[in-house]
This record gives sequence, C-alpha cells and structure tokens, in this order.
Amino acid sequence: MEGRDYNEEAAKNVSEELLYNTMMRALNDYFKGTGDNSTYFQPHCGSVERGGAPTKKVAKKEPTKKKTNPYIVFSVKRRKELAIENPGASFVELTKLVSAEWRGLSAEQKARFG
Repeated sequence: MEGRDYNEEAAKNVSEELLYNTMMRALNDYFKGTGDNSTYFQPHCGSVERGGAPTKKVAKKEPTKKKTNPYIVFSVKRRKELAIENPGASFVELTKLVSAEWRGLSAEQKARFG
C-alpha cells in the first residue's frame, strides 16, 4: 500500500511539473512573440478568425469637434477673395495680407466670424 501511495504521489508531482513547464514555455513564447501559441491557449469565444462566433461591434465615439476659430473662418473666406484679386501672390503673401486685415478689424467685426 505504501508503495502505491508513493507511486500515485510521484505521478501527481510529475503531472503538475509537466503542466507547470508547459505553461511556462507557453508564457515565454507568448511574451517573446515566438512559437505557435495556439497549442497552449484556447481562442476567445468571439474570435471569428479562429472559428468562433462574431462579437458585437461597439460603435466608436466621434471625437468632439472644437468650434472653429473666428480668425480661421475669416482667413479662409478672405484668402479666396484676395487670391482672385492678386493672382500672382504666393500663399505667404496672401497670409500676410489676411493677417493685416484681421488686425485692422474691430472687436464687433471680428465677432461676426465667431
């Protein structure tokens, strides 16, 4: 009887050690990015690429859009007009003209673009 208990205990220890070694090998492979992890880990139930049922798609939240700066609204509108009036002007020259006009506007005039 004593020998049988010893054999059962030894078999249990061997099986635990085998399980531990397999798990450690799997974790090492997983974190190193090597090996075929499918032999160690079960796929997620919702993993379609591994034959599971498709998961619910969660709607992505749209980022909140900031209110457009009044200067930007003014510059887009005015740059188009200035480009027609000054066909040879570069983007930099047009920007200088727009910014000079913006600085010359009163607070009430600027508020119309906000």
